[in-house]
Amino acid sequence: LGAVEGEGAAAMLRSCAIVDAAPKKEVIPETAAALFADAPGVYDPIEFNVALDDLFDDEPSQSTEDEQQGLECKDADAEAVVDAISNFSAAVVVAQQAAGGDSPASRYLCAAALYQTVRSSRSDLFGEARVATADLCWGLLADHDAILQGVEQLMPGCTSSWPLLRELGLLFCLEVSDHARMIEILTGLPKALMAKGAKASPAVKDEVVFWYTVLQQPSRAVAVLKAFFKQEGELVALLEQPRDDRARAVLQKNAFRLLQLHRFHLAAALFLLAGVVDGAVNVCMRYMVDPQLALVLCRIWDDQVEDGVRVAGHLSRRVLRELVETAQTLGDCWLEFIARWHQGEISDALHAMRPMESKPAAEGVRWDKHLRVSRRDPG
Repeated sequence: LGAVEGEGAAAMLRSCAIVDAAPKKEVIPETAAALFADAPGVYDPIEFNVALDDLFDDEPSQSTEDEQQGLECKDADAEAVVDAISNFSAAVVVAQQAAGGDSPASRYLCAAALYQTVRSSRSDLFGEARVATADLCWGLLADHDAILQGVEQLMPGCTSSWPLLRELGLLFCLEVSDHARMIEILTGLPKALMAKGAKASPAVKDEVVFWYTVLQQPSRAVAVLKAFFKQEGELVALLEQPRDDRARAVLQKNAFRLLQLHRFHLAAALFLLAGVVDGAVNVCMRYMVDPQLALVLCRIWDDQVEDGVRVAGHLSRRVLRELVETAQTLGDCWLEFIARWHQGEISDALHAMRPMESKPAAEGVRWDKHLRVSRRDPG
């Protein structure tokens, strides 16, 4: 503690030892920052609000009752920092073991370990934890089986929760060729929601319908509604309509009405059933501000198979072009790399890694606030 006293709690996580997980090797102490030292902007330690010299007092003093309560809070904060270091060190061991020697997987999983450490902390000292777009580059280049297994070990059940998948940026890491992996992940989402039972909120019911529709299994959505949500008779009747022109017009009209009611998942589902896939994609991009989800919809509903190879469709390319524009506006070369890589523009993706001018968030730019923008200073 003395080595970093006064440098702030962020220094604590920077200085915590990372264990070499290879068998029969000595523990090699390394700083967390050193793990990402050759990739500027990848490891951007989360800053905290309290300096360590404010947390650890060596000199006891007489104090009033209010001051004593303050000291107790500081003791709790200090304990939370120590716990965070211990938890992060243990999580990094898990991450490196899961990576199995794959360096990009190790980098992504260490970022996920930091996210989980801060997210599960008992203190509000640590602020919010968000995985950065730079971290996602390593996930994209990693052994995808390794990162999927690793995040499940770090956060059991996370692949059955879209909010966690979104915050980990996991679907940005999967490529067009990972279609089977993606479907396997998504199949578990409505099942996990159904575990909430018949008392689930309307939002959960909407999501169940949404995910089964995304997976092109609307009959399952109808079966679930009939079995568990008998009061949803009008919705069932809507979903069971034959897919003629009149029915599609009714579905589309109801989708627009649901947008007004802020029931975005159900609106997107009805757009899909009406055959208006770009409408569903727009809901994800404009209303949910979730480009990752928009890309998932495109992968399932718009991508094509040519000569036995799955290729990005025009809607996927449109979403990715928008991401390139967003990245350039924000000055995030890592996000641009991801978008261009998914488009198959490998040389352009590598060229995008040139130093970019760091820019403040431009007014009107819509970006998923669950993921952290990465910036890299010129030079």
